[in-house]
Amino acid sequence: RTLARRTPRASPRPALARARTTLKSTPPRAARERARIVDDAMSAGPSQPPPGAIGDTVAPDDVDLEDVEAFIDPNAEDYEEVADLDEDDEAPLSSDDEDDDAMGVDGDADGPTEDRDAAEYSLVAPPRDDSECVVATHGKPVYACAWSSDREVATVASGGGDDKGFIRRGSDARELRGHGESVASMEFSTDGGLLATGGLDGKVNVYDAASGELKRSLEGPGGGIEWVAWHPRGRVALAGSEDFTAWMWNADDGALMQVFSGHSESVSCGGFTPDGKNVVTGSFDGSLRVWHPRTGECAHLFRGHPFHDGPLTCLAFHATTPGLMITGSEDNTARLLSSATGKVLAPLVAHTETIETVGFCDTMPCAATGSLDKQIIVWDTNVCQARGTLAHDGAVSKLKWIPGTMCMYSTSIDGTVRLWDTRTSSCQKVAYGHTKGILDFAMSPDYARVITASDDCTARIFNFA
Repeated sequence: RTLARRTPRASPRPALARARTTLKSTPPRAARERARIVDDAMSAGPSQPPPGAIGDTVAPDDVDLEDVEAFIDPNAEDYEEVADLDEDDEAPLSSDDEDDDAMGVDGDADGPTEDRDAAEYSLVAPPRDDSECVVATHGKPVYACAWSSDREVATVASGGGDDKGFIRRGSDARELRGHGESVASMEFSTDGGLLATGGLDGKVNVYDAASGELKRSLEGPGGGIEWVAWHPRGRVALAGSEDFTAWMWNADDGALMQVFSGHSESVSCGGFTPDGKNVVTGSFDGSLRVWHPRTGECAHLFRGHPFHDGPLTCLAFHATTPGLMITGSEDNTARLLSSATGKVLAPLVAHTETIETVGFCDTMPCAATGSLDKQIIVWDTNVCQARGTLAHDGAVSKLKWIPGTMCMYSTSIDGTVRLWDTRTSSCQKVAYGHTKGILDFAMSPDYARVITASDDCTARIFNFA
């Protein structure tokens, strides 16, 4: 349903699958009679199952058609001859099929429509390619990217559905080996010396950012890794897993420091508070927990009214106001809350679809929320009212404020990166190049460039200077 809930084994987002089977060649009464005989046989025991029954080992070619036809009473009132077909004939459409065609696959009486995933993730035709660098080494969609804080040599990384990661330091590019399934998340340590990658194989791999060497694998989670984060002042790695837990390790020696257990569904978002004193995790179970990292004790639990009424998708911390957080959910709303007091401060309600991404401005009392409804809403956090709306042509996948300014970058399934000035709610620049949706992006240390990860199997660097 959402971009954040993205991780069946092959993809970071669930495809909307519809399968429908219709029995067209057996009259209704015969089908019911066969079902009754199967039920009788199952209740009586497995000694003599009827031909073709569930669990029977008789091959279809061995079924006696005379026995099957004996189930049919041609004089029954509800007997209906569907069609007299030869082997090579196609079965006609049933009335249900005709109704489906008239209504469309989503029940829209206006006619046939495509499912949302097919529509949102279709190819786009960019008018030009504004990228200054293209990483085309991935064989499948690129799910994650990161940019190191190292200002001496530009160092970027990407990971995707081909189970591979790549790191590029200046002109030197290297493959990051070690994952057995899709690389769904990654982040450089605060000092820029290490890169952590999270895979759907349940491993967090730690690489040397200068050489690309695998230093160690941090194992333990029993499910795929949803996200990875670093302590703001140390080489301590944190990861949320599909197994309902979050894990914290010392990345220098690989020692497990803590397991945070208490959620009842996948841990979809989280991180360290900016002061490094607490760990916060949000889950598809609709709850958010604040933890003491040393003891693993849950200090505050947000769940139920007045908190969210749906799975959590995203979380962000205010850089300078202690404890201030914002969360987004599949219930189409955001919440302002305090990890210091354990209180919900205010709901932010305006979107019509799932909120995928949230963030705070560090210079003014503003926050932003991005949604599948293609809108970014900028909020005045003093009065908890919307102060502006920014629009993409597709679902918004991620937004990030530029520190020290009232400007932000955003990406979308429309394949673009946009730079906004929220003071005037105006788009300053649009960068084109991707032919499918952008799933992730990261900013350079000087905030003039961004690297993007896309469903079109590429990562691209755009210069906004």
